Amino acid sequence: MSSDLVWRFIGCLVPLIGSAIQMLATLLKRSNWISRAEREVSPLGRPFVVLDKLPLRLSYALLLAVLLLSLLALAGGIGMVSGHSPFGLLNYLFANSLWLTLAFLVLAVATYFNVLSRLLLAISRAGASLDRDLTYNPGWINAYWHVSREDDAVPINTDLAGCELVANGIVRAVALHGVAYDLDRATKPDGLSRDELANFLVIANAIESEIHLLKLGRDLPFADLYRGLGEVGLRDERPFSPTTLVSLSSEHLSLYQLLRRLVHDLPDEPALDARITELLTTLVRKYSGRALKLGEAVIGTGFDGAALDRRLGRLSAFANSQAMRAQVIKLGTEWNVWAGMPSGPFIYPFTKNIARLLFNLDCLRTRPDVRSISCDEEFKRLSAWTMDRIVDNTMQFLRETTDDRVVSFCAQRFGCPARDVQRWPVSREVDYFLWVQARSKHPEGGIFGASAATPWAISGNNLVRG
Repeated sequence: MSSDLVWRFIGCLVPLIGSAIQMLATLLKRSNWISRAEREVSPLGRPFVVLDKLPLRLSYALLLAVLLLSLLALAGGIGMVSGHSPFGLLNYLFANSLWLTLAFLVLAVATYFNVLSRLLLAISRAGASLDRDLTYNPGWINAYWHVSREDDAVPINTDLAGCELVANGIVRAVALHGVAYDLDRATKPDGLSRDELANFLVIANAIESEIHLLKLGRDLPFADLYRGLGEVGLRDERPFSPTTLVSLSSEHLSLYQLLRRLVHDLPDEPALDARITELLTTLVRKYSGRALKLGEAVIGTGFDGAALDRRLGRLSAFANSQAMRAQVIKLGTEWNVWAGMPSGPFIYPFTKNIARLLFNLDCLRTRPDVRSISCDEEFKRLSAWTMDRIVDNTMQFLRETTDDRVVSFCAQRFGCPARDVQRWPVSREVDYFLWVQARSKHPEGGIFGASAATPWAISGNNLVRG
């Protein structure tokens, strides 16, 4: 047998064996993960199909095509060596079998690294500015996890039935049973100018953020903290006026120590003093002591929520806390600090307490064997998506109700008939209600009347099943 024939046979065997191995070792493993995930956490929706399942099926089809063509080419080679005259197609395939090897190698690399799925994920992430909801969708998030982590990925899905039950429980609790849940809510201080109000909001939230970071805030009454800070804003010192902030910064005096003299309940913590001093320095240097400028639109006039979020993220007091940035924007919208600023989609600040509650209330589901879940950025978006589904159901219940108690609650809380309630304020109430419940010791068995058989708990940056 000539060396040319040997190379042609090698050109048949490499893609034949290689395609079979790829289909069994790589694609079958991915297919099993998908089947088990959709069986145990329910179907993950169209984005998951497009980003994960269809590329998998296409890879199967292409590898199968290469395998069959290699088998035909091998048959042609065997016929040629044995003296039989193979069909013209088989002879052609055998003569060009090295091209089959090249095609297999390209396809093998693309399959092993899941190139098509990664490309589709990158394109969809880039287009998130046009459709923000896409990268919050459980299908997109689970496809990202599976492509990134392969078998180590943990599938998590939103349980719509669980979200409906929780929404019903919220409406029942606040509208029918009169459960008080806003005792710890920050209230807008009276008598401050717009500049003072913006400075108060940013500085008070920076203090709260650092208190959480120092783990001092579990039992601290934050409503009292905000109330106390708001009241001293009208004192002769005017601690939140731009003039005072500029003066303190130029004289290298501590704003936090001034606030501690006026509000005696503030913790005596060096880290808090340093953080607020750093914030003061930045506000004075970049914004002339006017936090109101944080929300100024980049293009045109007025205020812009996205610009506000970006600038808050550059302040050290908020750089590592999306939750506190979201709280500034929420309270700023509620108090009309940045007048005329479009509210935009509601920003759900992520907290592990709420995420744990969503699992324990069966709003989030994962496989029964999963013991730990990392609270990464994708999981935070999935939690926000789940909160939005609870709001969907709450909106539906409020708008379709005929119960006079619910109608009366909407008139009192939202200032409008139940059928006219708007999404942003409802989202604000749902988010705050669940935050309050998540901080209580046994929320699942109280307001919502049930608890998970194996409740989830918090361990570092993970949720762990008990």
